Amino acid sequence: MTTIILKQSLKTHQKKNGFRKSLKAFWRRFLKWQHRRAAAMTLRQLDDRLLKDLGIHRSEITAIVHGLRDRNPNATRKTSSEGAINLSEWMERSLNEKATER
Repeated sequence: MTTIILKQSLKTHQKKNGFRKSLKAFWRRFLKWQHRRAAAMTLRQLDDRLLKDLGIHRSEITAIVHGLRDRNPNATRKTSSEGAINLSEWMERSLNEKATER
């Protein structure tokens, strides 16, 4: 009798734990999407001159935010664990490269 109750309790706990994992995974994906969306909006607000200083064209914003393109194709691409380029690091690296060229 006790064994049956313990098995049922374990199954219920596993179902709840699976739901929590699914919910956490959904939340992480949602936050990644929000972060990429905010980064794209920030880049779209820059004028063409600033984008050119960063070495990107307005049509490349989506690809850069999703980590599909790096400014320098020969450079080693540094990406975050989500696969998208960390926008602040990428912009800082780009500006530093511009400063060293001058």
